[in-house]
Amino acid sequence: MQSKPSIFRRAYDALFKRATYLPGVSTLRTNYVRLYGEGYHHGSDSLEIAAVYACVSKIADTIASLEASVVRVGDDGSRQVISQHPVHKMISRSPNQYIGAYEFWQMIVSDALIHGKGYGYIDRTEMNIYHIPAAIMTHIVDPDTGKKWYSYDGAPGPIPADDMFEVAAFRGLNPTRIQLQNLSTAKSVQDFGSKFFENGGMLGGILSTKEHMSAEQIKQATDMWEREYMGRHNAHKIAILGGGFQYQPLSIPLEQMQFLEVKKYTTEEIARIYQVPPAMIGMEGNTAYSNYEQQVLQFQQGTILPWVRRIEMEVERKLLNDDQRLQCSFNVDTLLRGDSKSRAEYYHTLLQDGVMSINEVRAKEGLGPVDGGDDHHLQLNMIPLDRMQSYADSVTKSNNNQE
Repeated sequence: MQSKPSIFRRAYDALFKRATYLPGVSTLRTNYVRLYGEGYHHGSDSLEIAAVYACVSKIADTIASLEASVVRVGDDGSRQVISQHPVHKMISRSPNQYIGAYEFWQMIVSDALIHGKGYGYIDRTEMNIYHIPAAIMTHIVDPDTGKKWYSYDGAPGPIPADDMFEVAAFRGLNPTRIQLQNLSTAKSVQDFGSKFFENGGMLGGILSTKEHMSAEQIKQATDMWEREYMGRHNAHKIAILGGGFQYQPLSIPLEQMQFLEVKKYTTEEIARIYQVPPAMIGMEGNTAYSNYEQQVLQFQQGTILPWVRRIEMEVERKLLNDDQRLQCSFNVDTLLRGDSKSRAEYYHTLLQDGVMSINEVRAKEGLGPVDGGDDHHLQLNMIPLDRMQSYADSVTKSNNNQE
């Protein structure tokens, strides 16, 4: 008697119907146009919250604006950009024929921030990579082999993990789902403010009369009052009451409700969830320049670097695994580009200490090399301590000879 398949096997069969995986690039391209070219819109309710939108766009746009490259690490530790490598083109300029690298990384990172993971299908035949919206992705683990397979609406068949580029948030969890309570509070505060001002700054009131009224008359009076005196278009309109009606407003000053304090608190909570310094999303308008500079450094080291490292390791694991000397690199130094004076002082110090050459500094500033600019220089008055006495003796001897 044949044994009954396990529940994992039955779930796997039901999802993929035991389809044989075929790349189906032409089908993928058709579906890609369908997803993005014919009005398919995927949004997230969490982006309606101003603080979530600010944090997600700040992180995604910052990473998307970084210069990505494939570099070869030499035996001496030197790093050389391999601009002709096909992966370099994919990650820095054109992942596929439909979008540029900026839009691709923006969508990958924003999906990971909103849904917990960002996905891209790797077409190894044409050496392209296509963003797949996280909202339509599903995956399952084959109970026989332990391998993970992916699928999405309209996919030509199950996609193996090796051909799926995946950038995950902390432990692959969906931040907007895990922090649902905090986000719900923020959305409620935001909706309250919107409704409050739409209603002309009034919370409502009691319309009363000593006269007996039928249910129909009560409904008519309520509809009339809402139509004539409620809403921002009727704000501050003078009401004339007849029939013994009296109106008692139920108004609580926003100061007593601590509306602004609660709104600020929920915004800080969201910034804390995404580990974004408040000044980076415009919360602290009176932040001093020195404090802002420290928050920029905090944003780079505490927020951007972990995401960048996730992406770099996934590129190396999925796209550069055939050569261990090749690495993916996002230039995060551009985040610390200060004003012209600060950069000049920074380069001047490195030049004096012999850390960088003139041409290396010029390359950092996007300038071409100059003749003789590859030499490294040191100040003559900087010598080891154990040679100080001999240096002093030589100077004294030289002065005596001149006399």
